[in-house]
Amino acid sequence: MFGRIIRLLFLSIVFISGVLIGGIYTPEMTDYSNAVDDTNVDKQEVKPLRKKRQKKQRVV
Repeated sequence: MFGRIIRLLFLSIVFISGVLIGGIYTPEMTDYSNAVDDTNVDKQEVKPLRKKRQKKQRVV
């Protein structure tokens, strides 16, 4: 019983601290990501993949 209370207390503290840290740093991260200029990034061309042939047949 005492171990369950400690475990629930620990998990609730971890959850609340994660929510607080996320709430503090999220606006800064969104401002940074919006400020980055994405127009200068060279986009790579994607080549189609070749299908590999099976070397041996499946036995059903």
